[in-house]
Amino acid sequence: MDTAGAVVARMDAAGNFLWLRSYIRPNGVIKDVVIGSDSSFVVIGYTDNTFPSTPVEQKLFMMKLDGSGDVQWCKGYEAANKWRPGHARIKTTQDGNYVILANLRGPDDARPFEDRPFLMKTDVNGDTLWTRSSGVGNYRYQTANLLAYSDGGFLYTGICSGDFGMNSSAMYLFKTDSLGHLPCSEAWYPPKL
Repeated sequence: MDTAGAVVARMDAAGNFLWLRSYIRPNGVIKDVVIGSDSSFVVIGYTDNTFPSTPVEQKLFMMKLDGSGDVQWCKGYEAANKWRPGHARIKTTQDGNYVILANLRGPDDARPFEDRPFLMKTDVNGDTLWTRSSGVGNYRYQTANLLAYSDGGFLYTGICSGDFGMNSSAMYLFKTDSLGHLPCSEAWYPPKL
């Protein structure tokens, strides 16, 4: 919502609002949520949805809300490069922590075809356990979906743009181990808290 920031509403079964709150004003935007068994919410999103039209540096944020919408904790993550605000996904892992999939701009702003998928595992308080990224140069990766897989690893999908001969883009599917490692083209981008 314009100027209202990231808005979260809780409704009853009939669709009536129980509460409606806004956070990260004025330009926060929520991308995904997981709902806890105790009625809590963990939401992720970006602090500035007008990027790149403003010089404001975005942060990826992760915030835990209780069942009444009160903030339990909130973490912001700056990127070594810049975040791409497209998609961000969050899932609960087998060990009860969280894994986040987002997009990072490549290491050189002058080369836009270097965007990379970014995978981060956090503990239940949003503290970073590890970060991973992957991809090859001169290609742009956009993330789409994330799945915490039954063997403890992670599957994620998206679109890769670049020179594929007769095509300019192709779908990709990456499968990591339980520590987020891929068998090839791995890169590392640490977030700054």
